[in-house]
Amino acid sequence: AERQNPPVVQLSSTELTIQPLAEKEKKSQKVIVKNVGKRDLEITDLQVFNQALGVQLKKRVLKPGASTKMKITAYGKYLKHVKGAPRVLMITNDPNCPKIIVKVNVTAK
Repeated sequence: AERQNPPVVQLSSTELTIQPLAEKEKKSQKVIVKNVGKRDLEITDLQVFNQALGVQLKKRVLKPGASTKMKITAYGKYLKHVKGAPRVLMITNDPNCPKIIVKVNVTAK
């Protein structure tokens, strides 16, 4: 029964573009996370790979049809030290898409 009615995660965007930031600036964008499946969606982990990004999530468990906002903030003072593209990894209990990467395109001024 669990395999026939799995939770299904849906994001409003998997790639964000933030304007170039000065050293003392920070900017945020929101991604809407929605459960379009038939069982509870559990977001078990959020990982950020460098200190230039911060992530906040309102709810970790979403009922079918529910949604929540994930706020991703880029900090200008850490962007000089970033190697590679900043990204956020979200791990869920969706069997078809257990790992989701949200790429953040941001540069220092």
